[in-house]
Amino acid sequence: MRNYNSVSDEKSRIRGRIQAYSELGMYKEAIRESKELIRLDPGDSSSFIELGVSCEENSETNKAIRYYKHAIKRFPEDSHLYANLGYCYGKYKKRDDMEMVLCEKALEIDPYNEWALNNIGAILARKSKFKESLSYYEKAYEACKYKYSSVCEHIMHNFAWALYRYGKYARAWLIYSYLVEEYPDKPHVVCDFGRVSYKMGMYRKAVDYFGKALAISPDGRHYKRLVRVAYNKVDKK
Repeated sequence: MRNYNSVSDEKSRIRGRIQAYSELGMYKEAIRESKELIRLDPGDSSSFIELGVSCEENSETNKAIRYYKHAIKRFPEDSHLYANLGYCYGKYKKRDDMEMVLCEKALEIDPYNEWALNNIGAILARKSKFKESLSYYEKAYEACKYKYSSVCEHIMHNFAWALYRYGKYARAWLIYSYLVEEYPDKPHVVCDFGRVSYKMGMYRKAVDYFGKALAISPDGRHYKRLVRVAYNKVDKK
């Protein structure tokens, strides 16, 4: 009989190595460790997801798609496999139609699949259907809170950006204020907080945050332009 506690501990160690390799851009090593994860417990569908994501990061898109398809045959009730496969079709093959179908399938299995909801929101945003997009981004945001009592940075940022695009500045400002506190080293987050502040007439704060984004990413020419635009507003007040 397999010692599941030992397996779980070893799986945790392997996942830790996969994450470390990914953060360092050592994607081939991440793929190797993902395959070891599958060997250790071939009955865990999440191990196949690790392998698919590692292949995506290593620009082996077709391999990722094959792995996801293979995993779906083995684990047809894992909604995340459909969402990940759909994402590959949308991002790498420019097949929004395939991504939409696969994300809808994911939601049939799990109506609270946060990534399927998020990805449909992204498809709708690309079609300039901002009201519908906002609805799906909000559902993804709420699904995270419902399932995990927390929201990942990417989904939270997408929701905040959708609020901004739809003119709901006060609510967007609240979410961005949290994101900036949690992720002060991400220039796009800091810059977006400046954009919302600008729209709300907080021009000095906008100058401050555009300047912080520029300090983090000195080569960001659009940050320089935004600083000048916001500063001109401050001068006129």
